[in-house]
Amino acid sequence: TTMAEITERFKGLTEEEEKNLGDLAKVYAKMKADRVAAIFNELDDAPVAKLLRRMQDKVSAKLLGQMGTANAKRAAQVSNIIQGKMDREVFQEITWEGIGYF
Repeated sequence: TTMAEITERFKGLTEEEEKNLGDLAKVYAKMKADRVAAIFNELDDAPVAKLLRRMQDKVSAKLLGQMGTANAKRAAQVSNIIQGKMDREVFQEITWEGIGYF
């Protein structure tokens, strides 16, 4: 899988998937940060990044901060995905099977 293929899969959500992610992001945004961070720590990085991108900056920052208390490296990796700054080593560590609809 090339970087371009991964990027395309990351962007290529169907309308239904996009709506479902948006709805799920709204639910998570209303929950307590520590509970959401616990859930996010069980998900792959890419879906977490997708969800955080759909939240207000203040909410996503709070959740990333909470995730960082448990695992700062992982929070940084998710931040890099959101920003589109991924190096080859980090890509190899991420499980991309969780990238689609969940």
